Amino acid sequence: MSVAEMFLLPGLKRECGNWLIRYIDADTVLPILRSSRLYSLPRLEDACTAYIADNIEQFVGNEDLNELVMEDAKSVKERQETDSIPVIDDIRSHIRLGVRTLADVAEAEIKIQFLESILENLGLDA
Repeated sequence: MSVAEMFLLPGLKRECGNWLIRYIDADTVLPILRSSRLYSLPRLEDACTAYIADNIEQFVGNEDLNELVMEDAKSVKERQETDSIPVIDDIRSHIRLGVRTLADVAEAEIKIQFLESILENLGLDA
């Protein structure tokens, strides 16, 4: 991706992002998410936040996710545009998108509670 960026080859950069989507798992999701932001690949970023939303219970207490949330929170405070934290908003959005039945509502509520516990542990309100 860095070579594609250096030589201004956006199509190649997107293809690299599409290829990386296949390798998203619990160990790779946060480094891939950071890369997606670095290289401005919104589809890859979306795939990463969807993975985190689907598996949020695995990320409670994850130092890398905590660091990312804090970075996003600091950037919002500096800009003072909104009270929301981008990565948290994206994860919430994916949780809500997964609700299709009444059974899904209960599961989504549990996932939102996990997300809220991450925020609480960091002393954030968003």
